[in-house]
Amino acid sequence: MLRGWYEHTVDDKGRLSLPARHREKLGDVVILLPGWDKQVVVYPPDTYERLVEQVSSMNQLLPEVRELLRAVHRMADCSIDKSGRILIPAWLRDHASLESNVVIQGLTDRLEIWNAEKWHKGSEQALDQSSATAARLAELGYRL
Repeated sequence: MLRGWYEHTVDDKGRLSLPARHREKLGDVVILLPGWDKQVVVYPPDTYERLVEQVSSMNQLLPEVRELLRAVHRMADCSIDKSGRILIPAWLRDHASLESNVVIQGLTDRLEIWNAEKWHKGSEQALDQSSATAARLAELGYRL
């Protein structure tokens, strides 16, 4: 399971060291996609393949499904080097404003790489809205 959050830096060449505790779970290659919220999403290959299969099985006559299929194929294969680093392509660094300080967030079956300032601001907003979020989740059937 990929969980927790870690602060790291992207070097001048666009390389990022992945948390050591996640490297074994990720394997030698990861798939990077632009995230909907201006982050970079990191998938292990098997998780990415399940995502593609799920989207491919949807009705492609619907324009939203076609766009989603295109979105999951806007990706980059990245090898993890012997030092545990990946090279994030420039177009993905630009998409997520990854310049130096980043946060790597584990989300069970994938990681997200965020601009650190944006991630911290979003975390603060989520805490400020936690009561409203809890009420909405209860409406959706979530229980503690």
